[in-house]
Amino acid sequence: MPRLERIIKGLRRIRGQQGKALQKRIIVPAILRQMRAYWVGIGSDYKCTMLWATVVTCFFGFMLAGELVVSHAQDFEPKKHLTFDSVAADSWAEPTLIQVSLRTSKTDPYGRGINVVVGRTGDDLCPVQAMFNYLRMRGNGEGALFKHEDGSPFTKPQLVMEVRKALESSGYCKAEYSGNSFRAGAATTAAELKIEDSIIKTLGRWESTAYLLYIRIPREQLVEVSRDLAQLGKSGGLGARL
Repeated sequence: MPRLERIIKGLRRIRGQQGKALQKRIIVPAILRQMRAYWVGIGSDYKCTMLWATVVTCFFGFMLAGELVVSHAQDFEPKKHLTFDSVAADSWAEPTLIQVSLRTSKTDPYGRGINVVVGRTGDDLCPVQAMFNYLRMRGNGEGALFKHEDGSPFTKPQLVMEVRKALESSGYCKAEYSGNSFRAGAATTAAELKIEDSIIKTLGRWESTAYLLYIRIPREQLVEVSRDLAQLGKSGGLGARL
């Protein structure tokens, strides 16, 4: 069975629905760039920087939108959701990676906590640079990691709305995309790059056979994946066919 087909089958299984998750289209590097171009032209610098940091972290971290932002503003709980302290870096001067510590996640049913490593890409898509740019504007104050200038939490419905507006401006059917489009897009892009299944499953935190529990993938190797994903975006890759 081809690698991509296995991943798609795995996505169906994780969602627990036969094919429903795959009705939505994926977001890949070429589309990310179009979204950013739209955001740069509207709203404040803070809003654009926050949106960009959110979506590239979501993509390169193989994350669900709901893992980064809260469902509703009133639902925010510091002990449950992401805050400033949830982000760490190997160096605050010249970082090569950031680590986002998820306290709760659908991929962590036992609530043990998950550390998501995202590497520097060195280009315009770089999630590390995007996060640093945002944190400099945000400051280290209390509240949700991703929050508006007035301090209120940035929510999942707001993220989906902003993403769909950006997609629509580029000629895409906004209804065909969801908060899962980043995670599915990252997995699909990685598969096209022929990245090993075990690494993709580790990055996406997908369950599989028991042997994955014994695999130890060096953090440096995970960092390289972020650079590889960005390189495919430079050459057009999937964007031209979607």
